[in-house]
Amino acid sequence: MDRELELKLICNASFDRELLLDQLAEHGTLRAVEPADQRDVYVDTPHGDLRAAGLSARCRTVAGRRRIDVKPVPIEPDLLMDRAELSTEVSSDAQIGSAVRDLVHDRLGLPIAADAAPVVELHTQRRGWRLRAADFEAELVVDSVAVSLPEELTAGHFMEVELELVEGDPNGLVRLGAHLTDRNGLTASNQSKYERARTIVGLPPYVYGESPPELGPKTSLGQVARDFCLAQYRTMRAHEPGTRVGLDPEHLHKMRVAIRRTRAGLAIFRRAFKKVERETLADELRWIAQRLGSVRDLDVHLLALSHWRERLGQEPARGWESLERALTERHALARARLLEALMSSRYRKLCTRAESSFAPTSMKHAPKGARKPIGPAAKDLLRPAARRFRRAHDRFHKTRAPEDAHNLRIATKRLRYGIELLHPLFGKGVGRRGRRLGTFQDELGELNDAAQAGALAAELSLAALANNADSAYAHVLGRLEGWATTTTDHAAMIVDQALRQLDVDKLLGALD
Repeated sequence: MDRELELKLICNASFDRELLLDQLAEHGTLRAVEPADQRDVYVDTPHGDLRAAGLSARCRTVAGRRRIDVKPVPIEPDLLMDRAELSTEVSSDAQIGSAVRDLVHDRLGLPIAADAAPVVELHTQRRGWRLRAADFEAELVVDSVAVSLPEELTAGHFMEVELELVEGDPNGLVRLGAHLTDRNGLTASNQSKYERARTIVGLPPYVYGESPPELGPKTSLGQVARDFCLAQYRTMRAHEPGTRVGLDPEHLHKMRVAIRRTRAGLAIFRRAFKKVERETLADELRWIAQRLGSVRDLDVHLLALSHWRERLGQEPARGWESLERALTERHALARARLLEALMSSRYRKLCTRAESSFAPTSMKHAPKGARKPIGPAAKDLLRPAARRFRRAHDRFHKTRAPEDAHNLRIATKRLRYGIELLHPLFGKGVGRRGRRLGTFQDELGELNDAAQAGALAAELSLAALANNADSAYAHVLGRLEGWATTTTDHAAMIVDQALRQLDVDKLLGALD
């Protein structure tokens, strides 16, 4: 599977192509390439199966040759888009809808219910150059794009500059993009052409799941509990197709977060559910979350590889390549276990149970306390999470141990989720402190990532020793483990600094 790394810059009214080329010439040498006119027909099924899985699919025709490309539409793209890409050449008489259907089934394991049909068409006049800079080479194109619905007149038009890395350091491309942004009528964009085209013709954007319900103090506890948990459950299911495909790791991450929030809702609103129902759901959600977590941890490690190399030294390259192979193999095994779980009867029963427990009709069988208004009970609902946070905070101050810093981070999540949901019943001050909890959690999360990297390096080192791995690999693992140990040794100082910014006493005092 190929990968593309590219920058997109929107051309505004003041854009001047010749001035852009003059600016680029300051960064390296430019060589013109043959201009091209291309026609892209983007397709999807009538029920939007590809969009549900976070994918775009197109048939591109250039000089009589046709190619199908399938790519993820990133949920949270950076300035530099890093995307996997599936491509296959097709004949002039091939049926595009069935060819796309076969491609995503055979290469991604994604069954779609029907052949894909045209959604939107792009006619692009492309003018291109090769840019050779000191530390990278890129393909530069200026695209003039006409957008239309199938078999209709042009609905809109836009221009953009695209820089795609051919070889070399991606950071050099990022620096160039930052230099060009907001100059000469160019604005950074993190949207694909397809997304921009969908907006122009009035098609819905790529959105997954539901927002939590709005709160009112007179709304019953049971209704709030079920509305909140149902929104999180639907968000979990919305990210499931993208998680199964696996091209954008953010789907898995957001699926896992939705499960965490559902579990937090079950704990915060415990009075709204019968004990057996609540505990069974929490246990089953924990099970699937663990499968997701095993893959997510490896996603994080693979994404961190370039940062580790930059921090710890690029050499020996052979050692870093061995580490990447080891992580990739583990990732494949973890994904296989996850997919097995998602296809199991146990997961189907979990989904059936959740849909039944969170349905509005389930209020008929809810405990009596679930019918009371939520307003007077709001502080009581948060007290267990606040007490857990206080205990974890005090425990850390007593021991200063990294494992207690980790437990403090876990307690922070539960309290943060509760505040995010209930803060309209407390006032703006509590909401602001809830956002600070999010920042605090992120800072402790970086510490936890380092601790996990160290544990992974230690485990891989033992395996490498048993298998007589080469010295370059052992050297890289030793460096990674040493960096992680040094970082976690400073855990107390890092957490102390973050706690000072949080002001725990004022936070907890506002909840009393």
